[in-house]
Amino acid sequence: MRWRRPSWAGLLLAYGILAYVCYLLSDALKALPPEHQKMSPSLVWLLMIPGLSVIWNFFVFIQVPQSYGSYLRSLGRPTDASLGTLGIVYAILSVLTLIPHVGGCTGLAAFVVLIIFLVKLGELKRRAQELGGASGTPGFGMYGT
Repeated sequence: MRWRRPSWAGLLLAYGILAYVCYLLSDALKALPPEHQKMSPSLVWLLMIPGLSVIWNFFVFIQVPQSYGSYLRSLGRPTDASLGTLGIVYAILSVLTLIPHVGGCTGLAAFVVLIIFLVKLGELKRRAQELGGASGTPGFGMYGT
């Protein structure tokens, strides 16, 4: 079987989705006070660099949940380790997508895990903003409403 080059439309769609994911991750970090951010929100955008993203996934998808865990613990609130687990699983599945003949299956699994991760992150962001968050103003939802 011959290796096919991806189409421009497919690449554009993939980078559009990746840019939206980076925006959501960066925005979620900005919702926390700076002392609880384990990484700068702007560093999330390094995921857009081809090749680097495979390694950088491990940093981003581990440090974002750690940031929320730190914030919630500082308030004496219970934390849920499942977001960190989902982040690690996503990063590992992303690496496995590079393996020929299994990349398609692991890519689909990685996409599903990413969606679950982002939904849980959105819930945590809402909860953090209700507790005060970075701005100290409760009531801002996932999409700024």
